[in-house]
Amino acid sequence: MYPVLFNLDLGRFGKFTIGTYGLFYALGFLLALRLAVGLARREGIDSARIVDLGIVALLAGFVGAKATLYLIDARYYYEHPMEILRNLRSAGVFYGGFALAAAASVLYVRRYRLPLRPWRWVRRSAVSGALRPAVATAGAAIFPGPSSSAIRRLTSSPGSRSACRSTRHRSITPSRIS
Repeated sequence: MYPVLFNLDLGRFGKFTIGTYGLFYALGFLLALRLAVGLARREGIDSARIVDLGIVALLAGFVGAKATLYLIDARYYYEHPMEILRNLRSAGVFYGGFALAAAASVLYVRRYRLPLRPWRWVRRSAVSGALRPAVATAGAAIFPGPSSSAIRRLTSSPGSRSACRSTRHRSITPSRIS
């Protein structure tokens, strides 16, 4: 996927960059939130609380992912503290984000006494939660770039359909995977 979709020049305010993955991740979040609100209305739950729950989970997920990234390499970031600021645009660690988002969601549901049946909502939130990475991956297929070779390898295996069969892009191996 091409990392940058648009670079907007804002004059004296500088440049504003719209990243492809971030745009599709946000689109996936909005679709997932819309699905969760529709399911909540069907259950008779206040949709504003579900929107707030989604925002709490999103922010907690970002914080948990970044905190886990820094904790895993704590010695490195202790020795090079400026790298913390340089790595603010990196995604973080999925498991840390998931754990903190899940914990914050449980606390939010208990705090506002939302009438959620746990296993029913775990099943439904898994569907809406899977929309975010699915839409971001679809963005990689729609806007293939030098770093989308992994997706191309996965989707061009025998017996699978591929949305990006192009071979004109060269493969690039990431220097560091975190």
